[in-house]
Amino acid sequence: MMLGKLSDDISEDGTSVSSAPRHFKSKLEEALTAKQEFEAKVSTLDEKVKQYEAEIADLRLRVRICLL
Repeated sequence: MMLGKLSDDISEDGTSVSSAPRHFKSKLEEALTAKQEFEAKVSTLDEKVKQYEAEIADLRLRVRICLL
Protein backbone atom coordinates (compact mmCIF):
# COMPACT_ATOMS: atom_id res chain seq x y z
CA MET A 1 0.00 0.00 0.00
CA MET A 2 2.75 2.45 0.98
CA LEU A 3 4.81 1.65 -2.13
CA GLY A 4 1.81 2.36 -4.34
CA LYS A 5 1.38 5.78 -2.72
CA LEU A 6 5.08 6.50 -3.10
CA SER A 7 4.96 5.47 -6.74
CA ASP A 8 1.91 7.69 -7.31
CA ASP A 9 3.66 10.64 -5.65
CA ILE A 10 6.70 10.13 -7.86
CA SER A 11 4.56 9.93 -11.00
CA GLU A 12 2.59 13.06 -10.10
CA ASP A 13 5.63 15.33 -10.04
CA GLY A 14 7.14 13.83 -13.20
CA THR A 15 9.96 11.96 -11.51
CA SER A 16 10.71 8.51 -12.86
CA VAL A 17 11.10 5.58 -10.50
CA SER A 18 14.78 5.25 -11.44
CA SER A 19 15.52 8.84 -10.41
CA ALA A 20 13.44 8.69 -7.23
CA PRO A 21 16.39 8.38 -4.81
CA ARG A 22 18.01 11.44 -6.37
CA HIS A 23 14.69 13.27 -6.23
CA PHE A 24 14.19 12.47 -2.56
CA LYS A 25 17.77 13.40 -1.75
CA SER A 26 17.18 16.76 -3.38
CA LYS A 27 13.95 17.23 -1.40
CA LEU A 28 15.73 16.25 1.81
CA GLU A 29 18.55 18.73 1.15
CA GLU A 30 15.97 21.47 0.50
CA ALA A 31 14.18 20.64 3.74
CA LEU A 32 17.42 20.63 5.73
CA THR A 33 18.44 23.97 4.24
CA ALA A 34 15.06 25.45 5.09
CA LYS A 35 15.37 24.10 8.65
CA GLN A 36 18.82 25.64 9.06
CA GLU A 37 17.61 28.98 7.71
CA PHE A 38 14.64 28.88 10.08
CA GLU A 39 16.87 28.07 13.06
CA ALA A 40 19.21 30.94 12.17
CA LYS A 41 16.26 33.32 11.95
CA VAL A 42 14.93 32.13 15.31
CA SER A 43 18.36 32.67 16.87
CA THR A 44 18.54 36.19 15.45
CA LEU A 45 15.07 37.00 16.75
CA ASP A 46 15.95 35.59 20.19
CA GLU A 47 18.95 37.92 20.33
CA LYS A 48 16.78 40.89 19.36
CA VAL A 49 14.27 40.02 22.09
CA LYS A 50 17.08 39.90 24.66
CA GLN A 51 18.37 43.25 23.42
CA TYR A 52 14.91 44.83 23.64
CA GLU A 53 14.35 43.38 27.11
CA ALA A 54 17.63 44.95 28.27
CA GLU A 55 16.65 48.29 26.76
CA ILE A 56 13.25 48.14 28.49
CA ALA A 57 14.89 47.36 31.81
CA ASP A 58 17.24 50.33 31.33
CA LEU A 59 14.35 52.65 30.46
CA ARG A 60 12.36 51.49 33.52
CA LEU A 61 15.35 52.27 35.72
CA ARG A 62 15.67 55.74 34.19
CA VAL A 63 11.97 56.41 34.77
CA ARG A 64 12.25 55.35 38.42
CA ILE A 65 15.24 57.64 38.89
CA CYS A 66 13.35 60.56 37.32
CA LEU A 67 10.36 59.98 39.61
CA LEU A 68 12.51 60.20 42.76
